[in-house]
Amino acid sequence: MKNLSKSSLHTILYDPEHHLLMNSWDIVNEQNFSIEEYKNEVRLWVDVCLKYKPKYCITDTRNFHYVVSKEIQKWSSDLALKEINYVINKYAIILSEKFLSQISLENTIERSIYNVSIDHKYFSDIEVAKKWLLPSY
Repeated sequence: MKNLSKSSLHTILYDPEHHLLMNSWDIVNEQNFSIEEYKNEVRLWVDVCLKYKPKYCITDTRNFHYVVSKEIQKWSSDLALKEINYVINKYAIILSEKFLSQISLENTIERSIYNVSIDHKYFSDIEVAKKWLLPSY
């Protein structure tokens, strides 16, 4: 895995052999980040997707403990729909155990991929997600 970006909030890795992009959110709550920081991280992820054009993606939100507002959900989904929905073929999402965080992230993702052809699935285990994405993994 090649480390493409690491901040205090977010890490983006790329496995060129498997065309797999992985991003994970570090512990995030209202006290340790701003909406602008979140938006910058999402923009960076989109830019990386456009540059590397991964076929597969895993987003790990287990440590994302922030409830995304409806306005930011719409902003995120509009950006993703416009930019990356036709790059990624399969998308695995590792969900947070925090119920409200999980619901807001699911709403963002569902809105982003509505009416497009990305095969996606939610998981609690990253290794199970990798096997679903890449059966030969």
